[in-house]
Amino acid sequence: MPATFTLEIDRGRLVGDFGAAITPEGVLDHQTSTYFGVSDWREHPVFLRPTLGAVQHVPGTVLSLTARGTAGNYYHFLYDALARHGIVEECLPGARFDAIVVPHAAGYQRQLLELAGIEGRFVQPVRGRTVLADRLLVPSNPNWALQAPPSVVEWLRKRLPPKQPPATPTRLYLTRGSAPQTRRYVQEEQLLPGLERRGFVRLDPGTLTVQEQIDTFAAAEVVVAPHGAGLTNITFSPPGVKVLELFPSTYVHRGLWAICQAIEADYRYLVADGPGGPGGPGGPNAGIADDVSIPPARVLAAVDALLES
Repeated sequence: MPATFTLEIDRGRLVGDFGAAITPEGVLDHQTSTYFGVSDWREHPVFLRPTLGAVQHVPGTVLSLTARGTAGNYYHFLYDALARHGIVEECLPGARFDAIVVPHAAGYQRQLLELAGIEGRFVQPVRGRTVLADRLLVPSNPNWALQAPPSVVEWLRKRLPPKQPPATPTRLYLTRGSAPQTRRYVQEEQLLPGLERRGFVRLDPGTLTVQEQIDTFAAAEVVVAPHGAGLTNITFSPPGVKVLELFPSTYVHRGLWAICQAIEADYRYLVADGPGGPGGPGGPNAGIADDVSIPPARVLAAVDALLES
């Protein structure tokens, strides 16, 4: 389990949209500033730029909820941004902040902040810009290894409860659309008739408000989906929910499996045939956007086995 703490830096700086924490002496705190695929501080992308960019001074005590991926990804915003607020609540109960550096340009980000009861002056992290704080507080990232610790899942479920479960089917197939190289399921149209006969409904979570997504998944009994951020909503599903996740042959990610373990879901997965395998030949993020191509008959067989379990 990752350590739980809140780092305090007088005259601390946050660099870029990934919120790298820097001391006044120019030292990177790598423990609170982890980045994708980086195992050593010397590999951090903050060193790829000749300067730290324009400086925006934000007076007073400033809380950082910014980390890699939080600027534009639903999963990372939940588990790497909002979850850090739970850490600072545990470390510094009742603490007040003059500003909070957190992505809030997207509608779902503003909705999640409001639903979680996080208020204050929000400062948008921007690529190529540095925020300078008189007193900077940086909570540890409980999801730095993409493991979704059970304590974080529990905090999110309590902070973002369902309000009124909608009268919708409880068997969901999550679509990622039809644009290529978006990790879509290629044979979706051929698969749907078989799923519909089994009581499934196709759903694009991005067309719902955040509260509607929470309510819909809180009533779900079975979820089938290609790997993607929309599946993060299983965070709000009941224990025992059945989940089938579909992967391309070149990219297998365990982040959503970890959430399923925390909520005691019945989890299965399928990986497409093809070259590579988990991570692919080009490293841990090779093929990250590759589409998923699995024969529909194979998917339906896995669905039937899941339903019968």
